[in-house]
Amino acid sequence: MTAAPPRVLHLVETLARGGAERMVVDLATAQRAGGVDAAIACLFADGILGAEARAAGVSVHVIGKQAGFDWGATRRLRALARDHAVVHTHNAVANYYAALASLPLRGWRQINTRHGMGAAVATDRREQLFRLSLRRTDRVACVCEAARQAFVGHGVVPARLATVIPNGIRTGLFAAPDPSARAQARERLGVGTGAFVVGTVGRLNWAKDHALLLEAFARLRAGVPAAVLCMIGDGELRATLHAAAAGLGLGEAVHWLGDRSDVPALLPGLDTFVLSSRTEGYSMALLEAAAAGLPLVATDVGGNREIVADGVNGRLVPHGDPAALATALAEHAEAAVAAARGAAALAWAGREATTATMTARYAAEYHRLVPLFWDVH
Repeated sequence: MTAAPPRVLHLVETLARGGAERMVVDLATAQRAGGVDAAIACLFADGILGAEARAAGVSVHVIGKQAGFDWGATRRLRALARDHAVVHTHNAVANYYAALASLPLRGWRQINTRHGMGAAVATDRREQLFRLSLRRTDRVACVCEAARQAFVGHGVVPARLATVIPNGIRTGLFAAPDPSARAQARERLGVGTGAFVVGTVGRLNWAKDHALLLEAFARLRAGVPAAVLCMIGDGELRATLHAAAAGLGLGEAVHWLGDRSDVPALLPGLDTFVLSSRTEGYSMALLEAAAAGLPLVATDVGGNREIVADGVNGRLVPHGDPAALATALAEHAEAAVAAARGAAALAWAGREATTATMTARYAAEYHRLVPLFWDVH
C-alpha cells in the first residue's frame, strides 16, 4: 500500500504581489512537483498571485479574517489545518493565528519564516504576540544571517528556535542577456540602444528609499549623460517621487514603469541593477537581478551583503550616501567591469539562489519535525 504524501499548509496574510508572497507560491509549487501535498491559506484575501498558484495545481484557501481579533477566522483555520503534518506560517500575524488555531490540542508541527528584519525592539505589540506564539512553534527560519542575529539579539526569537534558510527563485526564468533579449527588453523599457540603463524593482515606499536613488542618479548623470533610470514598481510615494525627480531636473531620464508582471523580460535591458533600501531582509529583487547576470549595487543594510560581494558581483555602499551610490553605479558604465561582475552574479545565483536549493533546505527542516512522515531525497 502506497503511503499518502505528507501534507503541508502554508499560511500567509495575502497573495498580493511581493517578495514573501512570491516565495510562498514558488515553494508550494516546487513541493507539489516533488510529491508533497502542499496548499496555501490566505488569512485575509488571496490576490494576484493566487490565480498563478491555482494554475500550478496548488490549492488556495481564503480564511477571510476581519479587522481586529476574529475568533471565527481561528476556527476556520483550525478546521482547514487539522489534517496537515506541517503548518508553515509566513511572518508574524500568520504565526500567532496558527498558534491560536492549534489550541487546545495541536495536531500539526509548526514552522515559521520571517521574511524581513522585524521590528527594532521586542516591545512592539506585533512582536510581543509573535513571541507568545513561539511557545507553540517548533522552528523559526530567518531569510538571512543578519535577520537571525537581529531577531535573536532583540529578544524576539530564542536562539534555540532560530535557523537561516535563504530565499530562492526560479532562476530559469531569468536568462543572461543576449543581443536579442536585450533589444526586446529595451523596447519594452522605452530606452535607446546607446543609453546606460540603471534599473530597480520594488514598491515605491519609505523602506526602499527611492529618494536617495534619485539624488544619486542626478549625480551620476553629471558624469554619464546617457544614463537612464528605470523605476519598476508602484506605491504610495509615487507622486512624491515624481515631484522629487522633476525638482532634480531629471525629466525624461527617469522611466516610471509601474507595477509589472514581466520583470524577467525587462531585466535584460538593464546595464546595472540598484537597490537603495533603508532596510532589507533577503531581497528577491537582488536575487532576480543576479540570475539575469546583472552587476549589482546595493546599500549595506540587512541581508544585502549576503548577496552582494563587494567588488566581485557588484558594490555595497552605506545607506544615506548619494555620492557613494553614484560612484558605484558609474563603475558599471565601464563595460569590462560590468561584464565581469554580471558573470559573477549569474554564477552565484546558480549555486545559491535557486528554488530547488531553498526547497531542499525546508524539506530537511520538515523532516526533523516529522521524521516518520517525511522522506528527504
